[in-house]
Amino acid sequence: MERLRIKLEEKVTISESEWEFIVSRLEVKTYKKKEFLIKSNTIENKIHFILEGVF
Repeated sequence: MERLRIKLEEKVTISESEWEFIVSRLEVKTYKKKEFLIKSNTIENKIHFILEGVF
């Protein structure tokens, strides 16, 4: 999660309380090799951040 915070803070300043709020709403998911993050012709209601791996 710290890598995500560093990337976000390259654009905006995030206070500790703001970061705690953001983290409380995040969900970490792990995907297997060759598993798709999203499927074609679907509508997503989430934002995805890839922390590690090839995309």
